[in-house]
Amino acid sequence: FVADALGAAHAAGASCLAMELFHASAQKDIDKLLRSPSFDQALARRIVLHASPGFYYEELGEILKKAWDVNRRSGPFGIVALGGLHDDGMAAKVAETAKKGKVLVLCGSHHAFTRYIQPGPLEMVNLHDRVSAWRMGGLILNRFKVDAVFIQLHFGMPKKWWVFAPILLYQKGYSLAFSGMPDQVFKQYGKP
Repeated sequence: FVADALGAAHAAGASCLAMELFHASAQKDIDKLLRSPSFDQALARRIVLHASPGFYYEELGEILKKAWDVNRRSGPFGIVALGGLHDDGMAAKVAETAKKGKVLVLCGSHHAFTRYIQPGPLEMVNLHDRVSAWRMGGLILNRFKVDAVFIQLHFGMPKKWWVFAPILLYQKGYSLAFSGMPDQVFKQYGKP
């Protein structure tokens, strides 16, 4: 889905895709790959294997390939690696990149909160210090004054007591987004 959306995102004015899954230390390699005249499969594999562990390596490779292809067909389009950075660092990097144009950001939903405050233990003690409780999306919007919109396309939300006794309370410990309607459509068409 993400790989297929890059061309449309570029056409709509996005200059890059910022992703939490690519590790920030791989940024030079990502830039080198996207500028190279031919797609360097070995370099792409190194970047992907250095990404956040436990994620979908084949799909991350597809995103790199599509971004490289968008560069060839439609003009400059980058990937900004956010992995390994705290919310402050991710927000600063996205805000700096946003000076060059729109940025499409793909990250975990908790980092993306724009107006919802998710305080940790220290912020709970001092709730009037709201800035320290903002996640990346909120920091982009409130500290760096960059327009940000949080869109959650699909994510199973845990039910209230699922951690304590899921078998006793629920058949499933989560609720599907939009009452599971996207899942039903995907199943009907055979693929997302």
